[in-house]
Amino acid sequence: MKWTATTTLCNVTLPYLLQMANKGVEEALVDNKYLRRGLTTYEGKLTLEETGRKQNRPYVTPEEALGI
Repeated sequence: MKWTATTTLCNVTLPYLLQMANKGVEEALVDNKYLRRGLTTYEGKLTLEETGRKQNRPYVTPEEALGI
């Protein structure tokens, strides 16, 4: 079987999608630090430090945004 980029992407993202489907997005984010690392905004708050610094905009950590 030939692996395409799409197949590989699906295989690595499926576990995260299943976590969000089974737990809900917020609980999955709270439970999984790796999933949180991909969070860029949450409830109108910028959670990506690099973007905040580059654009001189306020930002919070994903943990702060989620209240954990």
